[in-house]
Amino acid sequence: MPTTEKHFAEIQEFNKEHVIFWNEKNYDALAEAFIVDGVRVIGKKINVGREEIRAYLDRMMSASKLTAKPNDELLLPVNILGYRELGNDIVIAYGQWGNPFKIEGDQAKLLMEIAGAFEN
Repeated sequence: MPTTEKHFAEIQEFNKEHVIFWNEKNYDALAEAFIVDGVRVIGKKINVGREEIRAYLDRMMSASKLTAKPNDELLLPVNILGYRELGNDIVIAYGQWGNPFKIEGDQAKLLMEIAGAFEN
């Protein structure tokens, strides 16, 4: 299927909010960005389900040495170049990252977040 503009606004809004929530260390809002049974895979760490994702983000952000404050810019901006519709309101956004989303009404929710992690 060709890339279309049908859900691009929802994905762009998701990314804008994601950066704000990350900078605020708002783990509740970050977890709510996932569907109820969403999956988060960062490096070797896998969280399944919104509540497990929320608990992990809470622990990680509470112990984090991240210095970002609400008005700081995320050092790694989220750039979406486009997306591909897969059907049933499922899309894959691509650019800096490639993540599948479920479109629910006027919101894009993460089915799965997939990213590498730097290890020493």
